[in-house]
Amino acid sequence: ADEVSAEQDLLDRALVGYADKYPDVDLRRVVVHQRPAEALVAASPGARLVVVGSRGRGSVASRLLGSVSYRVLHQAHSPVAVVRPFAS
Repeated sequence: ADEVSAEQDLLDRALVGYADKYPDVDLRRVVVHQRPAEALVAASPGARLVVVGSRGRGSVASRLLGSVSYRVLHQAHSPVAVVRPFAS
């Protein structure tokens, strides 16, 4: 129970201000103990959009490494947006 509350606290701190900044976005904060791709695909039915990040390793590396974004993109039951970090 303490582990879950610590993880929830970390998630809450990472998302501070986003609900106020984007009030029209339905943000669901859920902590699960599951492989990331499996959890996102399982949560995708009924979602309007699943958003996942990409580290930008390239298509060959992502396939060799079993990229979460690659799996979600091909297995999700809703639209998927793969976003890359903002280049400064």
